[in-house]
Amino acid sequence: MISNCLGLNGRCRLKNCFTRASIIFVLICCHWLIFLNASYASTVSSKIRIKRSDNLIDISVKNAELRTVLLKLEEITDVHFYFPSSLEKKISLTQKKISLHQTLKRLLKNFNYIILFSGTNKLKASVSKVFIYSEAEKARRLTASERRIANRIKRYEKQIDSIKRQLSRVDQNSSRGKRYLRRIQSIENRISRLRRE
Repeated sequence: MISNCLGLNGRCRLKNCFTRASIIFVLICCHWLIFLNASYASTVSSKIRIKRSDNLIDISVKNAELRTVLLKLEEITDVHFYFPSSLEKKISLTQKKISLHQTLKRLLKNFNYIILFSGTNKLKASVSKVFIYSEAEKARRLTASERRIANRIKRYEKQIDSIKRQLSRVDQNSSRGKRYLRRIQSIENRISRLRRE
């Protein structure tokens, strides 16, 4: 019915129209994807500038992902970085003419990491691999009372060591040895009370 009305030429025109429309749609999508990729690349490259000369590094990083900075460093320095897939941290750093080791210390200052060096001589050793682990926990400062308690415990532990040295010179079954053992027990009880506070 409709096909009879359109005839053979009408069917070809309709098919050509759909083909042209789908080609135009694909071209528009490709152009759009290329534009997005180019704009993303320009924003990433503008945030990260790393240059190496004479074994010194100039680095300028502003609010960039640590992962991308490490990958860029890997390209420039031939150092292999191993990090967890969950590594997500924004960093900012601007330094000129610093060593690779100092650069890594500044980039990874809040992380647990291991740096492996390679070379036959200690003076000629260079960084070959870096293993990055979880983010390090920040140490909590002790309060004044906690510091006092910690110092008292250290003093008591020194007293115990001193008494044990004295005990080693005498027989433990003698009256003097038993007195030393009672003093050690008494000091250990004080330490356990302080630790409970």
